[in-house]
Amino acid sequence: MEDVSPKTVNIQPISKGKRLSVYLGDFFLIFILSFVFFNALVNPVANAATHYSERKRQSSDAAKKQYTILYEQGVLLHENDNDKYAYDYNVEYTMNAYLSYYSFEDSDVLSTHRKFGHKEENEVLNHYFTDLKDNKSMYLFILQSFNTNYPYFNIDNQNISLKAEYKTEVRLSFFSPNDMSENGKAVVENLKSFFINAYAEVFKDIEQYDLTYAGESYLANKKITKDLDNLYQWQLVITSLIAYLLSILLYFLILPLFNENHRTLAMMMLKRTRIGTNSLYILGKTECITNSIFMLAFNLPVIFFMPMTCVEFAYLFNIPALLAFLFVGLIMAIISLIFVMATPYNQTLCDFVSRSVIITNDDLDEIYRSKGYDI
Repeated sequence: MEDVSPKTVNIQPISKGKRLSVYLGDFFLIFILSFVFFNALVNPVANAATHYSERKRQSSDAAKKQYTILYEQGVLLHENDNDKYAYDYNVEYTMNAYLSYYSFEDSDVLSTHRKFGHKEENEVLNHYFTDLKDNKSMYLFILQSFNTNYPYFNIDNQNISLKAEYKTEVRLSFFSPNDMSENGKAVVENLKSFFINAYAEVFKDIEQYDLTYAGESYLANKKITKDLDNLYQWQLVITSLIAYLLSILLYFLILPLFNENHRTLAMMMLKRTRIGTNSLYILGKTECITNSIFMLAFNLPVIFFMPMTCVEFAYLFNIPALLAFLFVGLIMAIISLIFVMATPYNQTLCDFVSRSVIITNDDLDEIYRSKGYDI
């Protein structure tokens, strides 16, 4: 009887670098597809359904009322109407106005900021604690605590002034900053730090006891803006998740199921194929469905970046749910990278749990020839 040796075929998984290129290709294409779904379909529908424009107007009106209360009560100063709602700029302006109160002579006028000077309205800290809250002792406590470490102020029978040598240095920072000494610059920086810390105490007090003007409440309007912002954050999370699910469904399920060899677009472009590690066959439809479910977890960082076309990028870090998706997704990506580096078949974590491996199309042809197919 003739001894027929079984056919053997030597199949090698693609290299670690090429496996990562497939992973990154899939990730990049999912990223683009999710953005298309989010911006062209899901988010516009959500905005229309939730009356986003009206909610945005309500939030803007409430925020403006907060500013108005602070301005009218003399807690926050602004130079002109163009900067009326620029909070960070106006805090800095208020701080400089405060320093000008203690460093300017009565006759001083700064051409670039004509409202600066030794004017009562520029001493916002004393105004808040003494005039609005009838609690000057609180202001004196804050001031004396600073003065213990940096004795810049004269505090006599509740009369407050900068000592002459420091007043001269601070005044130079407004009128002739190039003539300031290093010590003078340090004095100004220390005074600015003091103001920021003291100003923070003002807002802590407002957060606890509120501030009102003409029947409007600072805290009530802040709650309106916060509630509407929370609602918008959840809208961004839900719409991002929906767009992500649609992209996973299309890219990792529908596309592979309806093309030869069940490949993703990145696999087609790079001429790669996924096969089962046990059977060495292309994954069947049931396995494709299972694999697409696994892919939900392995591309989660996409969700975090999706709303950046609607809001500033830094704002995304204020949304806990998006941060959770990013954090979990990065952990999965790192574990996958470790698997690629450590496993003999250069598998990602997803490959490992789905019992599959990525090979070249040429190697797939060799497998079919070894099984007797005419390729």
